[in-house]
Amino acid sequence: MVDGGLLWTSGARKEALELLVELWSHAELRNEISGAILAGPPSVLIDQIHPDEREKSRDRRIFDRIAVLERLPHQELTPELNIEWERLRSTYPNWQVANGEQALFSVWTSSDWGGARRSYSVDSLRSLDVLDAIEVLEKAGDDEDGVLETWRELGNSDPDHSLVILEEMARTYRYPVEVWQKGLWGIRESVKHSNAKQKVFKLLLSLPEQLLNDPRVSDAVADIVDAASGASLNADERNSFWRLFDLALGKAALDNRNSEAPDDDEWVSSALNCSMGRLATAFFAALFERDLRVGAGIPNDLLSRLDLLISPAAISHRPARVIAASRLSYLYAVDPKWARGALIPSFNWEDETESLAVWQGFGWQPRIDEKLWQVLKPHFFSLFTPERVVRLGDFGERHAQLLVVVGIEFGAEELPLEDARNAVLAMPTRIRSEALSWIAEYLSHRGEEIDQVSVMGDGSRAPQNVDRLWVTRVWPLIDRIWPLQLAEQVAETSIQFARIAIGTEDRFAEAVTSLRPFFVPGPEGGFLRELTGKSHPERFPAATFELIDRAVDPLAPRYGQRSLGGILTRILQSRPEVAQSIRFAIWQPFLAESAP
Repeated sequence: MVDGGLLWTSGARKEALELLVELWSHAELRNEISGAILAGPPSVLIDQIHPDEREKSRDRRIFDRIAVLERLPHQELTPELNIEWERLRSTYPNWQVANGEQALFSVWTSSDWGGARRSYSVDSLRSLDVLDAIEVLEKAGDDEDGVLETWRELGNSDPDHSLVILEEMARTYRYPVEVWQKGLWGIRESVKHSNAKQKVFKLLLSLPEQLLNDPRVSDAVADIVDAASGASLNADERNSFWRLFDLALGKAALDNRNSEAPDDDEWVSSALNCSMGRLATAFFAALFERDLRVGAGIPNDLLSRLDLLISPAAISHRPARVIAASRLSYLYAVDPKWARGALIPSFNWEDETESLAVWQGFGWQPRIDEKLWQVLKPHFFSLFTPERVVRLGDFGERHAQLLVVVGIEFGAEELPLEDARNAVLAMPTRIRSEALSWIAEYLSHRGEEIDQVSVMGDGSRAPQNVDRLWVTRVWPLIDRIWPLQLAEQVAETSIQFARIAIGTEDRFAEAVTSLRPFFVPGPEGGFLRELTGKSHPERFPAATFELIDRAVDPLAPRYGQRSLGGILTRILQSRPEVAQSIRFAIWQPFLAESAP
């Protein structure tokens, strides 16, 4: 008699299929074997599987056993098995049969001649019934054969199927950490679109403490919370979302990686890639959905969560404070009292590491108004020490630009004279140049905006507001904060000063005269092309020549070989006597560049 239980065992699949082949060689047993296969596996195996997957699991087990028999030479299937074989192949066209001895294993790994290991594809892992798939995953170990990575990819391509496997693992108390980590990574994106969001929330909320306490799993759960924060949730789903957020926040506090300082001072990148930072991102995404008004305050149902998330005294919550700092403008507008009490103290430099981290966070997406400036002002200029500017990295450029934004938008008097000049002196040349570049772009863009509305009804032009900006905001700021020491004037900043002068209109000659101390000969850095598009050579030929003579090195490479010659030609056409200048002799050879 054929032992039906042994025929269907998953724990000894190879042995069971080898026994099946041996029994099939006895012709007198084939009808009995055929009936046992068609009857399917015992209910004790199938009843453990999710109802939605039971039929598929049963069919897969039958498929695998018929496949082994179907390929045997000179040993045909019974008519009943042939009918079932055709049904299965028609119903599941993507199911594949492994070659040779591979068909006897739940997973097969081999090495090519170069040593590269091959394992299950996503399709072959998907084709296993649930219990066989779990067995394969549990045996993956250190994943040298890539099974767990394939498992993660399966979640990306078929999250519903992966969720069924995870639910079955949870129901049968199987909690291998690596399998859960990769499985949760795989289904992460599904919570943005899938109708199974509530299933995912329910599954995660049911996981045991021991599994959730492992940082690999809690990190993956935080990933899913972050992904779900951008999804459309109904009332029940939103309630489950916040329950899961609370659970994940408590577990993230146990993850030592949230307390580690990045070696390269990249605090924003570190925050975005750790569980506490991602939970903060999720929280603020959910908060923004409330569409709160200025001064409305943080809603009561979220305030306690926000306090716990920020936890000013907890190092493990620092990544959350970095993310919160990047949203400081919004938080201060909505609830200034909360921001002053919970977040602003982190900016005061009493704790060097803490302040460096949150100032980087603020510099990631800097937004400021006059009220927030007054709160940050006492701590802002302490940013600009040589050591801190270096540690700020690229965020130092944004804070340097923020300094000139404040001076232009709120008034130069908002920048204390000594503090502002010391800040400029502490900046490396690159950062100083970026600050000036913001001013040049500001004038350029404002000029473009004005040009669109500057023609009056009678055809005359309206007063050039860009010149008023130069007179009332830009020059007062530069005059107040920019040191005149010659040692601080270099070609890189000279280029930006030239662009600032070119950005004016009727005040161009005045701007060239005012900025004269900041010009040094060097590469023109493209500003000649900007000058080509202006009317300055005709309207202000002497000032235009002075700018070229002071800010362009005739031996330096230039952008666009015709620009310089064309501008010089236009100068001479407007004022020929410029050619009599002793200095003009240096530039005479470049006139030929403008020739057609």
